[in-house]
Amino acid sequence: MTKTEIARELIRPFKLTFMDIRKHDLEAHEIQLIVKNNRQYSERFIKSLLAEVHQGEVKGR
Repeated sequence: MTKTEIARELIRPFKLTFMDIRKHDLEAHEIQLIVKNNRQYSERFIKSLLAEVHQGEVKGR
C-alpha cells in the first residue's frame, strides 16, 4: 500500500478528507482517536503520515 492509500484508510471512518487535514491541523484528541481506531500501524507512523498530509507531501485525489 502507498502512503496515500494508508492515509485514506485511516481517515475514512471519521469522514475526513485530505483537504480537511491540509486546511486544519488536527488537534491532539482527533489524532488519538485515529490512533486508537487503528491496530495495524504504530502511533509514530500515523502521526508522521498525518503531518505529511497536512503539509501537502502526501496527496489524495
